Amino acid sequence: MDRVTLISPPSHPIYEDGDSCSHPLSAAIHLYADSPLLSLHIALVRTISLSPTQNKKLWFIPSKPNGPPKQFTDEVLSLNLATTPISAEIGPDGVLSRYEFTLSIPSDIPETINTPESIISYALIASATTSSQTLTDCQPLHLSRLKIHDPWEDINHFRSFPNSPIKAQYAVHPQLSEDKKRFSGEVVLRNIARPGPRHSELTRIVVETLRWRVDEIEQWKTPEDDTRVRRVAKGCRKWRRGLSVSDFKETDITIPYEINIDHALNDFHAEDQSTPTLSIRHQLTVEIITGKETIDQSTGYLVARKRATQKFGATIPLPIHEYAPSEAIVKQFEPSFWMPPGYEQISIPPPEYQE
Repeated sequence: MDRVTLISPPSHPIYEDGDSCSHPLSAAIHLYADSPLLSLHIALVRTISLSPTQNKKLWFIPSKPNGPPKQFTDEVLSLNLATTPISAEIGPDGVLSRYEFTLSIPSDIPETINTPESIISYALIASATTSSQTLTDCQPLHLSRLKIHDPWEDINHFRSFPNSPIKAQYAVHPQLSEDKKRFSGEVVLRNIARPGPRHSELTRIVVETLRWRVDEIEQWKTPEDDTRVRRVAKGCRKWRRGLSVSDFKETDITIPYEINIDHALNDFHAEDQSTPTLSIRHQLTVEIITGKETIDQSTGYLVARKRATQKFGATIPLPIHEYAPSEAIVKQFEPSFWMPPGYEQISIPPPEYQE
């Protein structure tokens, strides 16, 4: 019986840096056919499924979806392959012809995602048209977007506050991790000490609580401009300790914290006119609740204390990426030690002259 079989890898990486790091996908087609082959075709097909946003109701009334999911399908790649096989042999099912090919996957397409609200899936479809029929085979393909880690890829955000001498620096440092997306962060508050009500007194800002959260914003540019926000991580740290006179003379304070994200999509943005345009970004919101303490510098005694008097906060972009493992990076940039063939040194004697 005539049939076509597509042999392809189940997954393929797409590098954020584009063609400089990406490598083509290699696959093969096995064709059993007694009739002459007229054409051979391969296509990369993308399917998008968007669940409708739910109606906003009171918390005690269950929300219901607005309708069935919206489906979009398009061809990302479409190629005609050569009809000359690399090999052919006669088997129990007839003549087996083998074809091999490579595909350069575009680096500006979103990866495979599967969330309760949206699904993006890919599939490779092989079509072989003979003089008698058209044979097809389909294999799913999981695409993942990877980025090469840059140790200097830090995030720094500076902010001042109205009617306050305090200035804040929000720093976030991505960390390599195999199972989670990790960041180490710190907030530096400056100009936190100032003279107190009396000549010998000093008033200082005291950090009591640090709260943070990471929101994932998924935007689909459809006729309805669909935007979905999901909380992917949050944390809280109490920051309370006794202060000495030397601490009060410090004008800066640093509050470190750690961000661990179990599941989150990678940041992505690209313009695509054939399907709904997808944009994925993340933002980090940090809130610091502070109090005030006043001491007498001559005695070191606490004069006054006020809790939860001010709140300093900021919302900053937090790019999230899945980083390529080190062995994959080495393989991409592995040098070639192939040497050109050497040339033999042939000694040619000078010609002989006769008188």
